[in-house]
Order: sequence, then C-alpha cells, then structure tokens
Amino acid sequence: MLIDINKIIIKDRIRKDFGNIEELAKDIKENGLINPPVVTPEYVLIAGERRTKACQVLNYSQIEVRVMTVKDALHQLKLEISENENRKDFSFSEKMQWAEQLKDEYSKIAKKNQLSRLKNQSSFDKILPNEKVDSSKQVAKDVGFGNKETYRQAKYIYENGNEDLIKQLDEGQLSINKAYNTLKEEKKQLENKNKQLQEQLEKERSKEPKVITKTVEIDNTDYAQIEQLKKELKNKADLYEIAKNKERIYKNQLDLYEKDSEKYKELTRQIELLTKEKDDIGRVVKSATELSGYIYEIETFLKNKLAPINYSRALIDCKDNQVVINNVQDIVECVEKWCLEIRKYLPNQQQNIINVECN
Repeated sequence: MLIDINKIIIKDRIRKDFGNIEELAKDIKENGLINPPVVTPEYVLIAGERRTKACQVLNYSQIEVRVMTVKDALHQLKLEISENENRKDFSFSEKMQWAEQLKDEYSKIAKKNQLSRLKNQSSFDKILPNEKVDSSKQVAKDVGFGNKETYRQAKYIYENGNEDLIKQLDEGQLSINKAYNTLKEEKKQLENKNKQLQEQLEKERSKEPKVITKTVEIDNTDYAQIEQLKKELKNKADLYEIAKNKERIYKNQLDLYEKDSEKYKELTRQIELLTKEKDDIGRVVKSATELSGYIYEIETFLKNKLAPINYSRALIDCKDNQVVINNVQDIVECVEKWCLEIRKYLPNQQQNIINVECN
C-alpha cells in the first residue's frame, strides 16, 4: 500500500540506536525498498522506523507500507519488539524500557480481568480482596531475560546502577549477574561504612563531657603596678585623642589656607591682567597723543614749507628745466609713498585716498 510518508505516526519507540541511516538510504536508492515498514490501519508505525527515516533522507513524498491490524497495545508492543529484534539485538537499556512498557500493559490487562470477574459475581458471593498481579515472570520471558530472578537483578541494576555500569552492559562487556553482584557488593560496603560512621558518632555522643578545673593564683603584690599601668594607659589614650583632635583642626586650617591660597592666586592673576590692560591702554593713549602732535607738525609743514603757492612761480618759470621737474616729482612720490605705508595700518573703511596736487 502506497501512502504519503508524512502520514506515518511515530510514537515513543524502544529502539534508540538507528545505526547508519545514510548507508541505508543509499541502499534503498540503489536496490529499492525491499521490506516495507509495518503500520496499523491508523498509520501508527509498528516496525521500520529506520527505513522510514532513510526514505525521508531521500526526500520521498510517498512510501510503500504493510498494514497490520493489532488487537491491543500489548499486541502492538510485541510486534514492534519482534520486528526489531530479528534485525539487531536490543541493548540492556532498550530491553529495560521494553520490560517496563510490557509490565504496564500486563498490569492493565490483569486489573481489567479482575474487575470483569467481580462484576460477574453474585451479590451473595464472597468478594475476594484484590489479587496481587505478578507479571514479572511473563515480562522476563518476553524480553529474553530467561527467568524472573534475572529480570529482578536487571531491574535493580537499571534503577540503582551508575551511568558507567549501564554503558558496560549495553556494550556487552558485563553480564547481568556479574553487574548485579558488583553493585550489591558496593552497596554492602557503603552500608558497612555508613554503619561504622554511625556507631562512631553515637560513641562520641555517649562520652561524658570532661570537666577541667584550673586554679589561678593572683599575686596581690602586682595589683598596684597593674593599676599604675592602667592609669598610664588611660593617659596615653587621652593624649592620643587630643593629638587626633589637633590633627583634625590643623587639617581644617590647612584646607582653609589652601582655599585662601587659590583665591590669592586668582586675584594676583586678575591684577596682572588688569595691569597689562592698563599698560596697553597707556601705550594707546601715548601713541594717540604723539600722533596728534605729528598731525599738527605735518599740517604746519605742508601749509608753510611745502605750500604749492610758495613754489608756483618758480615752477612756472622753470617748467622746462628737467632738474627742477625731477626734484618736484621726487617730493610728490616721497609723500605718496609715506601715505601708502601709513594707510596699511588703517582699517579698510578709513583708508581714504589723499590726493596731493602741485600747482
């Protein structure tokens, strides 16, 4: 029967070690799925989880399955065990998981049968107390432990053994009997050790407490010396407190001095700054005063000594004399050059052009 592979329902399985799924997928791809997985009519997987996973690895959307009707949960569990065990032996851990599931199913069936018998009894019949249902023997047989005692030992190991011991059983390095005896011996040694410790503890608790009496003789001759030392010690303590108080006072004064020193430094800096500003202003005033004097002198010099009217007649008479013309030209250029140099120090908006005319 061909169904969608995602319809297969995989519930909790006993087999945990799936082996090499990639290798199985490669074999299915080359040779096809020879033995299809087994499912219930509701598509619950009974056997063939490795084959199903291998087909999923191959991205198969559908898979061929064999449908099998099961009577009950116990029947389905036995089918799963039979199908898987025929391919590879179960490990110790897998057998114990299988055994627990079988035991639960056997207990359910036994209780169901017991209730059925009670319902069929006459009201006048004597109702028997609940029977103790012992399914261990049947579980031991189904799982393959051989007998009830071996199953009991295996159950004890599974519930009390450490991880390393369980691993050795899974790998077949230890037999159940040897592992059981080892575990029992370790437990016995531990119990004996605990017993010894408990006895030792009780022994210590039962001991009478020993009272130690010690007589101390006091030499009264040293009493006066002790009192004197106590007074000296108190005086030193008082002196220490006084010294500590003085230290605090000095520290506070030092903090105040440091603050005053900072203020003094700041005031000194401000005074130096103001002094510098005063000197700068003094230089500016001096320069302005000197310039005012120069203005008067230059103006007088230009009006009197260099006044064009003083030379106009001579210039007209000597207009053809090249020497005179050159001298006048030199005077004009000298004045213009001085004006240009001075104008460099003036702001742009105050650099008015001065025209010098010679008549």
